[in-house]
Amino acid sequence: MKRLRETHGMVIAGGQDRLKGKIIRVGHMGAYDLADIDALLAALEECVAALGRPASGAVTAARTAWERA
Repeated sequence: MKRLRETHGMVIAGGQDRLKGKIIRVGHMGAYDLADIDALLAALEECVAALGRPASGAVTAARTAWERA
């Protein structure tokens, strides 16, 4: 979470209660659009890759889901 904040200027939080360790929460102010979601997912992918883990496909999956909604 530190890298996401320092490198990308984005803040997330972990889950609470029974969701602790299972989800992340994304804070936002006001409206958001597909470009905001793309930016967040791309930043998350970069951070995961920086940890040495494979990370790709989230942006494409989000675009597909957004277009189907």
